[in-house]
Amino acid sequence: MKEEKLEGTEMLIVNNVTKIFKGRGKVKEIKALENVSFSIKEGERIAIIGETGSGKSTLARILVGLDQPDEGEIIFRGNVIINRKRKLGEEIRKNFAIVFQDPYEALNPAKTVFESVSLPLKVRGIKDKETLRKLVHEALTDTRLIPPEDYAFKYPSELSGGQRQRVALARAIIYKPKLLIADEPTTMIDASLKADLLKLLLDIMEKYNMTLITITHDFSIAPIIADRLIVMYKGRIVEEGSMSEVIRTPKHPYT
Repeated sequence: MKEEKLEGTEMLIVNNVTKIFKGRGKVKEIKALENVSFSIKEGERIAIIGETGSGKSTLARILVGLDQPDEGEIIFRGNVIINRKRKLGEEIRKNFAIVFQDPYEALNPAKTVFESVSLPLKVRGIKDKETLRKLVHEALTDTRLIPPEDYAFKYPSELSGGQRQRVALARAIIYKPKLLIADEPTTMIDASLKADLLKLLLDIMEKYNMTLITITHDFSIAPIIADRLIVMYKGRIVEEGSMSEVIRTPKHPYT
């Protein structure tokens, strides 16, 4: 059955999410997230901005099911998919993908580009070699690693930082998720390559009608990559609104 297109409707709702980690010494606990709530519509692009330690990456890990909240819930298309007792199910997980900020850590140095990019497909039961080859080449082409056959059997050590980031992106989009989270996508690449990577992300979002959450501490990239801005400080959302509204007339001192 063809999936109904729900563009413009609320796809994901984050409802009062709190995450607490055990502390050390006199610090008994660290509240990484506290009562975080927001929603995102189908096809929307938002940026979540804040300094290191503001809770951005913890939130990203919860959204893709790598961590669970201690309180609150995540609702996807009207159904609760994550809370303190419910882990993200495999059938729902395929709708989400994340690109981590450090491509040097994200890619296994002992695996070729083909092996790394095809892994999500193999996990989901796709074993046919020709199907894997076709889909991997398509993902590499989408991320402008062209021609794909020149990159497929290289190892991460043979690639530049920008190329590694594109491989990590290719792996994330290979099964066409509905929501892509880019965690500090430009941190580990040269400033001269930032604009190219951001344009690439936007082109992929448009081609596959994906929804994009960009996690960043860099205010300069937010207006390029997103329409709406969420500002986080010490585990809480302190400001939220359209990009122009927040940048031109910030209401919170931290912003």
